[in-house]
Amino acid sequence: MSSQPAEGIRPSAATAPDPAAELAEIQRLAHVGSWHHDLRTGARRWSAELLRIYGLAPDAQPPTRAEQAAFMDPAEFAQMAPLLDRAATVGETGQIEYWINRADGTTRRVVGRVEAVRDECGDVCAVRGTVLDVSELVATRTALTDSEARYRLLAENASDVVMSMGPDGILDWVSPSITDTLGWQPRDLVGRPALDLAHPDDHKAVFAAREGGAAGLLDQYEVRVRAADGTWAWAAVRARIIRAADGTITGRISSWRLIEAEATARRALEASEARYRLLAEHATDVVARISTEGVVEWISTSVTEHVGWAPDQIVGRKVVEFVHPDDVGRLVALQGDMAGGRSHRFELRLRTADGSWKHVAVAGRPIVAEDGTVLGRVSSWRNIDGEVVAREALAASEARYRLLAENAGDVVASISNEGIIDWISPSVTDVLGWIPDELIGTPAVNLSHPDSRRAVVAARAPTLSGEVTRLEGRIRTRDAAYRWVDVSTRPITSADGVVTGRVSSWRDIEAEIAARELVLESKRLLEAVFESTSDAVFAKDADGRYLVANSVAASFVGRPTAEMVGLTDAELFNATDAAGIRRDDLRVMAGGTAETVDEEITLADGQMHWTMATKAPLRDTAGRVIGVVGVVRDVTERRVAEARFRETLDRMLEGCMVLDRSWRCLYLNDMAAAHR
Repeated sequence: MSSQPAEGIRPSAATAPDPAAELAEIQRLAHVGSWHHDLRTGARRWSAELLRIYGLAPDAQPPTRAEQAAFMDPAEFAQMAPLLDRAATVGETGQIEYWINRADGTTRRVVGRVEAVRDECGDVCAVRGTVLDVSELVATRTALTDSEARYRLLAENASDVVMSMGPDGILDWVSPSITDTLGWQPRDLVGRPALDLAHPDDHKAVFAAREGGAAGLLDQYEVRVRAADGTWAWAAVRARIIRAADGTITGRISSWRLIEAEATARRALEASEARYRLLAEHATDVVARISTEGVVEWISTSVTEHVGWAPDQIVGRKVVEFVHPDDVGRLVALQGDMAGGRSHRFELRLRTADGSWKHVAVAGRPIVAEDGTVLGRVSSWRNIDGEVVAREALAASEARYRLLAENAGDVVASISNEGIIDWISPSVTDVLGWIPDELIGTPAVNLSHPDSRRAVVAARAPTLSGEVTRLEGRIRTRDAAYRWVDVSTRPITSADGVVTGRVSSWRDIEAEIAARELVLESKRLLEAVFESTSDAVFAKDADGRYLVANSVAASFVGRPTAEMVGLTDAELFNATDAAGIRRDDLRVMAGGTAETVDEEITLADGQMHWTMATKAPLRDTAGRVIGVVGVVRDVTERRVAEARFRETLDRMLEGCMVLDRSWRCLYLNDMAAAHR
């Protein structure tokens, strides 16, 4: 392509570049102003960009050195003056960074450079320089420093233990909270594999979670972690993968929250439920849990002995399907009363598996939640000839919450002295459903349940005074529900000790609260079942010490139930009776199966009583035998009646025998035996 202009077209003077205009545009884009001072004539020249940087009008006269002092901090001006003097006298080049205080009240951070201009003889005839506006760069640098400091402060003040590790699993940073949580000093762990802290039996779970994290999933699992004193504690772990721009894994960020109290509560609940179920399944009564709609949700295996039905033939069906038509109306009326929270005892006829009807005594009691809501009922059925009173209980929970939804970490928020949320961690979405931007700029107290706001407001003053506060309360979720959280708040202080805000950590304890309530309700259920029967019910440990006993058992020995706990039969019965009872207990524990035995013992009234005891091994959640449970019925009256009957037969002058339905001989007196 030719560089010559086309024929008939000549360059226009209007389109020729203007060097001065181009220089001014370059200075504007680069935020660089220039100046020139002729030392011989005193003439001063400032570029338009320099005037703009100083906040002066484009046509303003450049200020003198004395006038320029008004734009600067006196200390910085005192540093600049020698630079200008040395440039003018000895031709020395200099540079200084300083603040400009504009007339409109704004400030700019600049870097000034000065150099000498020499004539053909080499003498300094003028000085000139440039001024670079670095305000945006300084602001960005300051913001980055503040952001890094704030995030580190948030991590260091979170109640969770936060760890950073490389792709090889070696720890490169550990938050100070590990000292309060597990007793370690962070410096003792940096450089060690994170896996060293996990219990050996839990390594498999850790590796499985890491594989899921590498596939793009969030690592969430529970593991036992080792404390500095060598003990182990359960912790909920939440980890995220750190990737480079090309997708390469460069490390992991992991947060640990101790859940020892929750794990203990779960184990206590499991043991309590196992004990209750074991007692119910070995009771001679039929025990059933029935919903508010009258549907059987669970029923004990003893139902087969009483009415011939297998449990799975009844569960899921309505009770009225098994009640005699003439008794249905009365049952429905009583069910309405129980829905109102009242207990009842009554008689009705139940249909057996062979189509016949059996009279049973029924004891029913509602299952009531803490807020008074009726959740269902526990019903106990016994044959009227069986002498077993109903077992009833209060054991249900309005809702069973999942423990620590998806094992999410704490929610961490930065809150101003005025109570406004100015930053909140992304985990708020997992825990409460909120998107962080929906909460930033809003008062933190607005999330509190009305019943908790008084405590939240009261805790604000100590925090502003520099104290760390902690409380439990309910926080509103995005769907307008409320969740229980443990709130730990620490003050944020400046270098001079002034409180500039606070960091608040919200730990979801909804599952922990639910677990506490379930343990209490399960305990009340067990106690209610114990006290609803006329039989003696007990549980002992492997050494024969009473763990629990109902009031009927206490009446056998003439002591309050509280005094029986911890005692053995040797301390409650005479030596002969205690030895026999202990022998039966040991046989049941060794055999591992339930037994029904007859025991002749002397009770608190000083009289010998015949008892029929059904005993079964008491097992822990791992299936190990740790004691014995039993139900004991006083059958003395029945034994006496049988003896009197036999005595009457023996006194008859004529032969007499007793036959069963199959014509087998059950008993014959002496006269009948003599003529046999």
